[in-house]
Amino acid sequence: NRDTMEREIRRRLAALLPEEACALFILDLDNFKQVNDTFGHQAGDQAIRESARMLSGLFRASDIIGRLGGDEFAVFLTGARITEELLHRKAAQICDTLQLSVGENGTVSLTASVGVCLADANQTFEGLYQSADLALYRAKKYLREHQCDMDLIITGGLRVSSDFVKALAMGCLLYTSPSPRDSTS
Repeated sequence: NRDTMEREIRRRLAALLPEEACALFILDLDNFKQVNDTFGHQAGDQAIRESARMLSGLFRASDIIGRLGGDEFAVFLTGARITEELLHRKAAQICDTLQLSVGENGTVSLTASVGVCLADANQTFEGLYQSADLALYRAKKYLREHQCDMDLIITGGLRVSSDFVKALAMGCLLYTSPSPRDSTS
């Protein structure tokens, strides 16, 4: 449950070594409300279970994966090798994998939008969550406003990889948010 997940993330944040980094992904299933409205809550529950199963297959056993509520999930990673490149690759994997068709003839398509925050060992859960949630909000807003304008995507002032652009083409946008400390310096 959400409380257990948050408690475990806080515990791992407190135990991070100075040379380690962490990242929190927050992802949201796009069109989920339409599944519940069209096919009922049982179909929605099945889509949630299937999404959780697929998401679990993309990460290490040591990573924390959980449902925040509704159609939102979180994934928390730690380690010395957590890089922006890894996060882009993982986001592309999430978007490539979390594509579900619900109903006869795939009446409703579920995809994922992803936000992530990469931080160092001195991060609080609140700061990490707020930054990842803001990144998700920006991703969803960008997709609503620029459905066909995906040729040049800039994230944090850096040109992004082809995997990232591929993720966009599949209906997913990873927007990396700077660490909350970075925005106050």
